[in-house]
Amino acid sequence: MKQIFLKFIKRLRTDDFMGYAAQISFYMLVSLIPLLILLTGVMTSSRIVDTEQMRQILEDTHMFPETALTLVDSMFKGVTLPTSSLPIYIALNIWFASRGIRAIMNAIHMTFRTRNSFGILQHILLSFFYTICFIVMVVLFAVLIIFGDRLFSFLSTTFHMGFLVSRLMVVVRYFIPLLFLFLLYTLMYRVIPGKDLKIRDVLPGSIGAT
Repeated sequence: MKQIFLKFIKRLRTDDFMGYAAQISFYMLVSLIPLLILLTGVMTSSRIVDTEQMRQILEDTHMFPETALTLVDSMFKGVTLPTSSLPIYIALNIWFASRGIRAIMNAIHMTFRTRNSFGILQHILLSFFYTICFIVMVVLFAVLIIFGDRLFSFLSTTFHMGFLVSRLMVVVRYFIPLLFLFLLYTLMYRVIPGKDLKIRDVLPGSIGAT
């Protein structure tokens, strides 16, 4: 354990872990802003919820501090999303998020001490694939965690499965998104380094990242 700890400290000193972390965080944060605007615009224009309901739902989840809710509230009131601009927001989401994914891919190569074995086109397409997977994961989290109460209430009243739904609600709301995220990280750690890695080799990293 001592040797592992000393090796870990040495890697922290020699490798730019914080630089990669800052790069990933920046692109992911920038991509979340158009994603929030896009989701809000789609849901309000389709009359699934209005902005007041959205704000109340976010407040009821207790997932955000009051200052963040104030920022989101001002965004809801100050931003309108014309239908013609939907492709622009989708493109912005995919572009910025893919830059963050590429930063993750570069960090994985650095961690495993491997070179990028993919061609430029393969590298970009792979980053877009993982980006779409992450966007699906974000939407899955939003639907199950933020709107989970409404969804499960609808299922229980429609199919008369109140007892069963109430028992499965907590498990499903958190287990499915986390399982999806775990499988995605496992796939990334298994494929991106370009080494002959087994599942057990990437399992600790996948669990930690999840």
